[in-house]
Amino acid sequence: MAATLASSCSRTSTSTVTGRTGANARPRGFISLATRCEVQVAYAIGVAHPVGLFVQTFGTGVVPDEQIAEAVKSVFDLRPAAIVMDLDLLRPVYAQTAAYGHFGRELPDFTWESTTRADALAAAVKG
Repeated sequence: MAATLASSCSRTSTSTVTGRTGANARPRGFISLATRCEVQVAYAIGVAHPVGLFVQTFGTGVVPDEQIAEAVKSVFDLRPAAIVMDLDLLRPVYAQTAAYGHFGRELPDFTWESTTRADALAAAVKG
């Protein structure tokens, strides 16, 4: 199962709980690293850590895509259970997402829109 997470668009379509969890965890701190960025995360049933992580900046990155991918791995815990805990996804906030979607809206309950790790991601890229 793979989830494609694009910071340049506001919607991600996935078909499983793991995929939706991964989509919710999409790193939002890419503004200073690239003007356009897509992150693909692949999961396997029964495997805690993602089996694949791919970053594509379409030539807009300030550093190589592989360097951003390594920074993502060091800053974000992309295991599904960790994502659920980090973003507090077990709260009943999903009724708010029924209208107008769940990406691109900066409501306090939408923890997946937080950019609190942007500085940590930028620091990890710089080494």
